[in-house]
Amino acid sequence: MPIYTPPIQRPSVGIISGAYYDARTAYGGSTGTAAALVALVHHAIPFFVTAPLTADRIGINTTIAAAAGKLLRFGIYSAHPTTKLPDALLLDAGNVAADAAAGPAEATISFTFEPFRQYYLTVISDGTPTTSVHSNTTNHFGHAGVNDGSIRSALAKTGVAFGALPATYGAHTGFTSTATPLVGVRAV
Repeated sequence: MPIYTPPIQRPSVGIISGAYYDARTAYGGSTGTAAALVALVHHAIPFFVTAPLTADRIGINTTIAAAAGKLLRFGIYSAHPTTKLPDALLLDAGNVAADAAAGPAEATISFTFEPFRQYYLTVISDGTPTTSVHSNTTNHFGHAGVNDGSIRSALAKTGVAFGALPATYGAHTGFTSTATPLVGVRAV
């Protein structure tokens, strides 16, 4: 199987301090309206940069808060060297309130993304906050033997217990297509 290089939709002009980067940085697409997360589904969104990026935040924009006491949890996983699917946990950002007012739901992190290496930004919630979503018309997973003409812009793993993220992502149970959670990181 040839080594997969994600399609670059935008030229690399360098990383801008304070700017937010998400899956649209490399893959194109646009921000859709919004959609509610399904509780206990661990979403893994491909992320790729063309320049070194050190991030100090990971998060998502909520448009409608979840019920009182509900949480979000963000993570970063490596891509498996052969399958390019999510593999080892690189960062567990901990819990973030999902029941706060609409706006950014972020965790403070310190992580450096290497250029031309695929990662996965992940999110799971024990509630159903409504978040900004990524709309796409591309199958990001043709490289992983998943190429049946369907639009697939993120992986999903159902039935995951909320809490510390697993050391390996494990086998996915489905895909997210037109309403992919728009998880992003902020550059320092």
